[in-house]
Amino acid sequence: MNNGLETASIYLTENCNLKCDYCYEDHNGRVMDSQVMDRVIEFCCDNAWQKQFRFWLFGGEPFLVEDRILEFIPKAIQTARKKGITPRFNVLTNGTIFSSAFAEFWRSHGYVALQVSLDGVKEAHDRHRKTKDGKPTFSRIVENIKEYLKYRRDLHIRLTVMLDTVRFLSESIRFILNLGVRTFALMPVHEVEWRKTDKK
Repeated sequence: MNNGLETASIYLTENCNLKCDYCYEDHNGRVMDSQVMDRVIEFCCDNAWQKQFRFWLFGGEPFLVEDRILEFIPKAIQTARKKGITPRFNVLTNGTIFSSAFAEFWRSHGYVALQVSLDGVKEAHDRHRKTKDGKPTFSRIVENIKEYLKYRRDLHIRLTVMLDTVRFLSESIRFILNLGVRTFALMPVHEVEWRKTDKK
């Protein structure tokens, strides 16, 4: 049995600009500094199981610290290649912030993937994914997805499903496909009890 790492989830910040009611995170203002970043990258590369390693860049909301994303990826590339490792990156965002600097970087770096959280149509998404002061986020995220799609077509959607939104699922999938998105993942919330009779 090999004890090496294949992938790592990197929390660049624990801060977030949303308050999704199903979220398990304890958000605070902490941000990964450059010294910790260097040690994390070194550790991952030194313990990589294979010659390819995937970094998942999370938060909180990582685009609140966009400079950390644009620092982490080049550093990880440099360290990984020195050690004979091919790095890959997935950046997971709630989609509320459009970054033209990242979009340009993403367009020219095929080994960086972008994943945006969108819980389907407005009726489903805005039930749970709201700002800290209770405002809906659907419209802003959809507009940002459209902007990112102008740079690359392979944006990925993460669709979280709750007991009261599962009935919108087929409509939500059609909506996502009509946006021009071609890959998505369904993520049922595991902290709730799912029953066949749940159709609220």
